[in-house]
Amino acid sequence: MVEKSNNDNSCNLDMSSNDNTEPVVTKDSITEKKVPVSEAIKYRKRAQVAEKMLTEMQDKVGSLSDELKETEETVKYLERKQHINSLLAQEEAIDLDAARLLTEIAIESMDEPDIEETIKDLRESKPYLFRSKHSICASAMPANEYIQNNEIETAAVSATQTGNRADLLRYLRIKRKKK
Repeated sequence: MVEKSNNDNSCNLDMSSNDNTEPVVTKDSITEKKVPVSEAIKYRKRAQVAEKMLTEMQDKVGSLSDELKETEETVKYLERKQHINSLLAQEEAIDLDAARLLTEIAIESMDEPDIEETIKDLRESKPYLFRSKHSICASAMPANEYIQNNEIETAAVSATQTGNRADLLRYLRIKRKKK
C-alpha cells in the first residue's frame, strides 16, 4: 500500500499484500485504487504499442519533411531555370544552354542574385552568344531584288519591241528564275 502524509511530500509503498493487485497512487493520495495485474500488463502492452507507433510516426514525419524540402528546392531550381530561359530568349541567345549555364554559374557566386543584370553582363562580355540587334533603318526592298525587277522589265520591253524569239525566251528565263 502507498502511504502519503499530508505534511511531507514523500510516498511510502507497502508491498506486503500479495493478492495479484498493484497499488495505484493518485493525486489525492488518500484514496487507494487497486488494479489487477493482468489489466496492468494489458495497459503496459498498449502503452508500448502506442509508443512504438509514435516513434514510427515521428520517423515518417521526419522523412516526409526531408522529402518536402527536396521538392521545394527542385521547384525553386526549375522556376529559376525557366525565368533564365525566358530572359535569354528575350535577349535572343543563339546557344540557350551555354548561355543558361554561364548565367547560373555567375548567379551561384553572387551574394544577392540578380538574373537580369547577370544576363546583361553576359551579353556585354560574350556577345557571340547572342544575335546582334537588327538595324532600325532597313530598306523595304533589298537591292538585288530591285536590280532583278529592272532586268525583267528591260527584257520584257526588248521582247515586245523586237518580237524576236531569243528576246522572248530570255525574258521568260529571267522571270522563271525570279520565282
